[in-house]
Amino acid sequence: MKNPTPLHFYMESIPYLLVSKSKDGATATIFYLKDPKSIMYAQQHQGWGTANFTMSLSNGVLSAYGMQTDSKGPETIAAVSSLLSSAATAGLKAQAGADYSAQGAELDAAVTSFNTSVASLPFTSDAGFSVNSLVTNLKTAAQTLQDPTQPTTSALAQLKGAPAQLAKLNGNSAIQNASVNQMKVKAFDDAKDAFNKSLIAILKEVGTATEANFQLYQIKQRPDGRISLIPARLPNG
Repeated sequence: MKNPTPLHFYMESIPYLLVSKSKDGATATIFYLKDPKSIMYAQQHQGWGTANFTMSLSNGVLSAYGMQTDSKGPETIAAVSSLLSSAATAGLKAQAGADYSAQGAELDAAVTSFNTSVASLPFTSDAGFSVNSLVTNLKTAAQTLQDPTQPTTSALAQLKGAPAQLAKLNGNSAIQNASVNQMKVKAFDDAKDAFNKSLIAILKEVGTATEANFQLYQIKQRPDGRISLIPARLPNG
């Protein structure tokens, strides 16, 4: 190269915690990635006399330049180790389970379709309450399943119990004046059957959902000095 090129490096690194699962249990590994927001450039300029400027880089991150820098590594590791030995460990294991985001999206679409189909029907008070409760609970379950940071136990239980709740409803008992509203009775039963088929299909997918083998967290220090773990989303593909 004819012209000198400035050396680019990074002043800061971001610590991450990788939790890996296997048949023998779970292991935790701490590693560092350079912070793209902290990029800087260095270029030597010759002046009077001689100069001996040295820089040490570790994975592109500045670690020393004539004096040793403190990475706070031991303190961070100690703080994270404390988290892992506390109740947070249970949360890590729960979050490192299967990914139900696709099933959550399908459930949300199915609930919306069912609710749209039956919203204008003249329900009895009891049936109207049951339908509204079922729709509300399943909407909440769908949102939970789509959020990888949320525990899914209660959402999955709600999903698995939905077909039985739906089976208790039928057009003849749910629609007011059913004898003179047979078209509306049929409309409800058709919507219920289609909804039930969707629920069964989603439940089959849930049963075969692939369990994630790892979970990634960013280690972040709060203003009060406490260490917290922030779930990091991994790119698809």
